[in-house]
Amino acid sequence: MAAHPRAPDELARTARSEATLRARGVKVLDSLPVIAGETRSLRRTDRAVAERRPGAMIAAVKRKPATATWGRRCCSGPARRAT
Repeated sequence: MAAHPRAPDELARTARSEATLRARGVKVLDSLPVIAGETRSLRRTDRAVAERRPGAMIAAVKRKPATATWGRRCCSGPARRAT
């Protein structure tokens, strides 16, 4: 599969991001793809964003925070079931 030509803004943003990460000691894979820039990205309409909001809210509420379970097991002895 042929790679899509990249716009200058996409390459510049990638270079800035990778330089920042490397300066902070984070390893960066050179094989990671470049994310589409503003000229090629699709923007959702206000209505589309509003329609997605309830699903995102439900997913956020249903998800249990990982840190709460981890903290109970590691810091307070054996894990206890939430009631």
